[in-house]
Amino acid sequence: MSQQSVLAALACSLCLAPLGCRSHAPADRRARETVEPAQFVLAPGEPRRAVPDDHVAAALRAPAQISEFPAFPAPPVLRVEPGAPMSLAEAAPPVEQPVLLDAKVGDINGRPVFASEFLSPLEGNLRAKAREMGRDAWMQFAAGQIQTQLRSLITDELLRAEALSRLTVDQKAGLRRFLQDVRQNLISESGGSQQLAESRLRREQGLTEQEYLRQHEERTLVRYTIQEEISDRVNVSWRDIVRRYRRDDAKYHPQPSAKFEIMRVDAANEQAVAWVNDAIASGRPFSEIVDSEYNTWSTEGRVSVIPFTPPRDQYEFFGPPEINSPAQTLAEGETAGPIPFKDALLWLHLDSIVQDSISLYDAQLDIAAQLRSERVNESLQEYIDRLLGRASVTDVNAMIRRLVGIAADRYAPAAGPATGQP
Repeated sequence: MSQQSVLAALACSLCLAPLGCRSHAPADRRARETVEPAQFVLAPGEPRRAVPDDHVAAALRAPAQISEFPAFPAPPVLRVEPGAPMSLAEAAPPVEQPVLLDAKVGDINGRPVFASEFLSPLEGNLRAKAREMGRDAWMQFAAGQIQTQLRSLITDELLRAEALSRLTVDQKAGLRRFLQDVRQNLISESGGSQQLAESRLRREQGLTEQEYLRQHEERTLVRYTIQEEISDRVNVSWRDIVRRYRRDDAKYHPQPSAKFEIMRVDAANEQAVAWVNDAIASGRPFSEIVDSEYNTWSTEGRVSVIPFTPPRDQYEFFGPPEINSPAQTLAEGETAGPIPFKDALLWLHLDSIVQDSISLYDAQLDIAAQLRSERVNESLQEYIDRLLGRASVTDVNAMIRRLVGIAADRYAPAAGPATGQP
């Protein structure tokens, strides 16, 4: 090491000495002399003073002075030992029996089916029937209602998902615009207030705005799928219409019916006999005559509408021949009598013969609509079966059993006879 380097090191140590750490103990305090910077500058002409090598070596060998800090105690060592488990007798007893708030009963294509949401539309009807039925009858009724509702939900969800997968980008944009129009119409009907629209929906339908729009979306997608995949592919030909008309001949050509009115008067009651004869002679409507106080025929049988198979003159309308014979030959509006019958006199009037036949021309539209509806339903069921084959749906019977059990806990009547029954 050169002499200049040693001098520089000593100068730095002297400059930094006043700034170093110092001990706070009184024995370590030393008197210090203030050193000015000018003392480290050589005056002009002053010779450099060499530092003895032994001083440099001693300085380098001196240990650094480090202030001593008080020692902190070591942290305590903690030991945790598990104790005996708490006894159930020490736990606080429940205030009331637990109540099932909601439960997931299954999935339909990844969409969860929650019990409360599913049973909400059926709640009013189930509660009303619980007041009228016994528990066993109510359970059968509830199972039928839940099965119908669940199958409808599965059908709608499968058709909705199928429609969404087939929509183009433009069709999806059109669907969003349609829903925006539905929302705007809803707000407009409530005076332009969204809050009033929400309140009206909750009051009238029990729905939020989002639920209302979701229902419209689902219905639109279901109708779209049925229209595209089923309805547009169903055709009904004229031959199909004629074949159905002939098959249902009894429906379009029912049996004719004869409407008879019967008047009975005791033979010994001369006043009643004279009154009936005078009323008929004066042209009084026979419907008024049979309603008179003189008529002793049973009230239920005074007017009889009897279907018959032509020919009429060979059909038996009444058992006694003295009444059946004129019934076979009377023309519409004619009256036969007085007819002796045991100890009474009868008058038989044929009011009308009804023949409600419907021609093929008049029936063709109804037949076409009926055939179309049948074929759409058949095609829809086949289409749903195909969708179910590749869909992810929880076992339907398992969901029905779970829903019936939850509904019974919430709405079913107690075991025994229904309210109001003996």
